[in-house]
Amino acid sequence: LLCEIDTFIFDADGVLWLDSTPIVGSAEFLEFLIEHGKQILVLTNNSNKSRSALLSKMQHMRGFGADNRKVYLIGSKGFAEQLDDAGIEHFGCGPDPAYAGNIDDDNFLSKDAFVYRVGFDDPLTKVGAVVVGFEKHFSYVKLMRAANFLQDEECLFLGTNEDETSPGPHPKMIIPDAGPIIAAVKTA
Repeated sequence: LLCEIDTFIFDADGVLWLDSTPIVGSAEFLEFLIEHGKQILVLTNNSNKSRSALLSKMQHMRGFGADNRKVYLIGSKGFAEQLDDAGIEHFGCGPDPAYAGNIDDDNFLSKDAFVYRVGFDDPLTKVGAVVVGFEKHFSYVKLMRAANFLQDEECLFLGTNEDETSPGPHPKMIIPDAGPIIAAVKTA
């Protein structure tokens, strides 16, 4: 039966938790479903709390993945706003501050080089997913960050769309879309 079901829908209060206490075995069962590649949706008929408040409650409850990992976003401002609306912490949208627009080929590994300014060891930056879409500020530093975050086997890699090009003002003009950016991150 488990093989035939891809998505599981649960009520929240009284099924997964009661007030602020997880129902015995619920967190372990959700983890089991996730390990088997199942999608989980949590619905509620309680209109007292917003989606972001319920997500926050679930994240802070013991046993429900309370490690507060963030999303590293290679994507547009519009996508960042959607993550904000969903209450998902993220970073990376826009120009990368470590890049500062210049990579000196002659001093690539010198102590002043950008590779020493990227900072992957920040304990506050726990990345649970790398999400890649169209990004006009895509750079070598963003590629390097994504590749390093994805070294963690628990870090998810999600691409928004693999369109190779977007339509432009001139029929012969090629405007790369998210596909080439996603391909670069996959390859790295």
